[in-house]
Amino acid sequence: MSVSSAIMRAFHKKWAGGWKTHPQMFWAIDLHGVILRSNYKEDFNDQTIPPAGLRTLRFLSESSNHCLILFTASNQDYIANVKKWFLSMNINFNYVNCNPKVESREYMDVSSKFYFDVLLDDKAGFDMGSDWDEVERTLVSIGEWKQE
Repeated sequence: MSVSSAIMRAFHKKWAGGWKTHPQMFWAIDLHGVILRSNYKEDFNDQTIPPAGLRTLRFLSESSNHCLILFTASNQDYIANVKKWFLSMNINFNYVNCNPKVESREYMDVSSKFYFDVLLDDKAGFDMGSDWDEVERTLVSIGEWKQE
């Protein structure tokens, strides 16, 4: 399934009224290989985010309809530093590796796997070199993002 198809399917569920308990779109986004190159170094300051990724992350971060969850196996010190770095670029991740807004229910147990609507992860096939452009185009084409 393409990233575009996954995003459209998530939005169709939302629009069909299936998300009455949580109106936000929850985006779990891996750090390395999706936002930043996987360089296996503690220093990320020499890294750049792909232009479409930067625009998309800023849009999602600024929109009350979306919630960003940083999905990473990085250590806590690295996470704290990278979150500050993101904030300096006007990107705010609401949570890291969790989603406290969605609780377990009769039909869903989120005690060992947190809830998300869209997952962007290189291990799930996301290509940071081309898929950010597709995410941006998809959000625009479905009317979620009105660019000027």
